[in-house]
Amino acid sequence: MSPIEAIQVVIRAFEQNSILPNDISQLQSLYRSKLQNKKILIIADDAKDAFQTRHLVPPPRCALLLTSRNRFHLPGMNSVELGVLTNEDAVTLLLSICPRIDANAPKLASLCGNLPLALRVSAEVLSANDSRSVVKYISRLDRERLKLLQDPDNPDAPEASVEASLRLSFDALSISAQDVLTQLGVFTGHFDLEAAQSIVNVDDHVEAAQSIVNVNDHVEAALELLRRRSLIDWNELSQRFNLHDLVRDFALSRIKDEELVRLRYAKYYASIAQEANQIYGKGGEHALIGLSIFDREMSHIESSYKWLTKRVGNSIIDKLLLQHDYIITLGTQIGQLRIPPKDLLNRLSLHLDVLRRLERSELEAITIHSMGYLTCVIGNRKDAVSILEQALDIARTKNDLNQESLTLLTMGWNYGMMNSYSDSFKFLRKALDISRSISNKTRESQALDNFGIIYLRSGDIANAEYYYRQALLAKQEIGDIRGEARVLAGIGRIADSKGEHNEAIQYLSQGLTLLQFIGDRLDRSSVSWFLGMALINAGDSIKALKFLQETVEYEEETNAPLLDEHKKFLANLRNNLLQS
Repeated sequence: MSPIEAIQVVIRAFEQNSILPNDISQLQSLYRSKLQNKKILIIADDAKDAFQTRHLVPPPRCALLLTSRNRFHLPGMNSVELGVLTNEDAVTLLLSICPRIDANAPKLASLCGNLPLALRVSAEVLSANDSRSVVKYISRLDRERLKLLQDPDNPDAPEASVEASLRLSFDALSISAQDVLTQLGVFTGHFDLEAAQSIVNVDDHVEAAQSIVNVNDHVEAALELLRRRSLIDWNELSQRFNLHDLVRDFALSRIKDEELVRLRYAKYYASIAQEANQIYGKGGEHALIGLSIFDREMSHIESSYKWLTKRVGNSIIDKLLLQHDYIITLGTQIGQLRIPPKDLLNRLSLHLDVLRRLERSELEAITIHSMGYLTCVIGNRKDAVSILEQALDIARTKNDLNQESLTLLTMGWNYGMMNSYSDSFKFLRKALDISRSISNKTRESQALDNFGIIYLRSGDIANAEYYYRQALLAKQEIGDIRGEARVLAGIGRIADSKGEHNEAIQYLSQGLTLLQFIGDRLDRSSVSWFLGMALINAGDSIKALKFLQETVEYEEETNAPLLDEHKKFLANLRNNLLQS
């Protein structure tokens, strides 16, 4: 509808049979005269833009209410952006239309992305087809959202179909803007401008795109247009864009050359993961910066990684997989902080095949070492021995003292966990000697830490405290936040064993705070348990419940070796508290 037609519609509400001019200035004068000194609300639904509606701005005492799928501004206009419903309101809407959805409402609302149109359509379909199983409908919706979010009798009506409604906005875009939107569909979550410019290919639509500046400008302009058309969201605080889940599904259903787009996506986020890991490995403040980068982009890193794992065997894909080096290098790297041990072990097995295929023998020892370390972590300590021996043989064959010291200290820790203390201390002393001979402060701090762990486990409190105190200074010197937290927890356990329970609680709390700060759930679960035990020993069993429960919840997620023992202890503690 043109601006002239729009203003004529309103005037004819007052003068149905009048012959109206086609001059916009004359029409606007007539329009304002009809509204003068009246109190009238004019509603213009699905307005196109400011050009179409600017002549509809009424005189004082009247109001104009516009609804639009596009973002624009008129003088004196107060804009209200209508987003999706809250979880509670989405469930209420579903149940008000179709009560039989019942307990399935939260799941259905989630699949609809809390979008009012999607909620209404799905609920009306289930209400009109009362023989249709709600559970089966939700199961199909999880796989075919756009296909099912429509009235089967009116599949092309925008008011009865999510796809038809989105198609109206999509068809109004230029071909180049359509192409940008479809490529943005590969993003699994919010993303920044740099990511979009790196992944979206617009060469076919930029005639003079001889430089990256022109291409980047084109992508930025397309994002601004898509934002004005309400097809992507923008968060001012985080400075990031996002697509609603249903818009993402719509975009992917129309994407061209999806494999190429996803390859660019995988390349970009492999480089981001590698950068984050390298920054984290520097320790101190750098570790927090690296973690922040990784956490911000983790949904994309994980999504692109999974896409790569389904295409191994291609040299380009294999090389991109190895850029995810946070998986291979543990201890001082991000992998163990963010990926559960069993999942990480499976990934390492895949990486070992890849690096052998690419003949990257320099990475073999550290990968096998990490597999041995994680095998011990999940409780298979005897299996870990043979794996670590393989890593040690490779390191010695290559005369790699750095890798040899790392493997020796892990072997010492593993033997200590099996109560083979003489073997444990033999390997740890050798690891410490090599670390000092090559001036590797990180490895030296790890050896000191492991000495503290094993001496404490063996009951030698004096030596445990001696090595833990040295380890604490070493960890603080190199800025190893995670290592510092673990050592503080060890010192806290020593204090608890000496009956100094309040001091123990203080050290354990400090360690737990650091682990919470960097998001280390694995070590946090064990420190939470030790803090709970210290609180019990200090006479505060009620407060201890919270920390013990946190440990059990994580162990249930990861099926940890001590889960049954800890669950039994926690249940007995609760019973004792109830009885008292």
